[in-house]
Amino acid sequence: MTTSVTACEKLVKCLVVPDTSPNALKAMSSRWKKIRNIDMEAPVAQVWPEVVCPILNAVATGLGPGPYNVARVARNRRMGLQYAYFTAEDDEAAAAAFALGSWPLPTYPTKDIGLTEDIRLDDLADLEGLLTGQSVQEITADPRCYAKIATDFDEGAGVDLCGIMSVTDTFTRALAAAELSTLRSICRHYYGNDDHSVGVMRELAAVAQHAVARGHHMYSFWVV
Repeated sequence: MTTSVTACEKLVKCLVVPDTSPNALKAMSSRWKKIRNIDMEAPVAQVWPEVVCPILNAVATGLGPGPYNVARVARNRRMGLQYAYFTAEDDEAAAAAFALGSWPLPTYPTKDIGLTEDIRLDDLADLEGLLTGQSVQEITADPRCYAKIATDFDEGAGVDLCGIMSVTDTFTRALAAAELSTLRSICRHYYGNDDHSVGVMRELAAVAQHAVARGHHMYSFWVV
């Protein structure tokens, strides 16, 4: 296993601290500048506005810190990240699949489609809360919530290019047991009245049902 994290997650990790004083934020910005080689003194338009500015603004206005609030601000701004969901017997089997670059069937999306942005890793905590009624604090306290299983680290760029993270068993079981009416209600609440989102959730639920029936876990593969 590895404790490496993606570039975006490094920023999130920096913000998940109780100290949001100007000095602390300045230190975080300095670390982030080294990671991404960004000129933090440049005009806003030059400082990766799609991600950095909204998150820093969220902290400055009192929305953050914390993984949930930061993720909500960053949602739909992480350009280029795509995902696939699959099941495996355990973390070692998931890491082995990652090493081979081939996921055990069934997967979402199907292998014919490959990768998706329809359900982002950031969405899972929100969806779990809607399915189970748990608080964000309870969900993120689960050691399997966003647990990093394996990554491909680019030493030259200093970031991970892709990796696998675990999906909580609580979410997997709840999704597997969810009725179609529940999925429709969640999609209406979270994504808007979108038949496509309902179809996506049903396909992901099929993967969850496969995992539960075999005593497996669900995992998310992500790639930049």
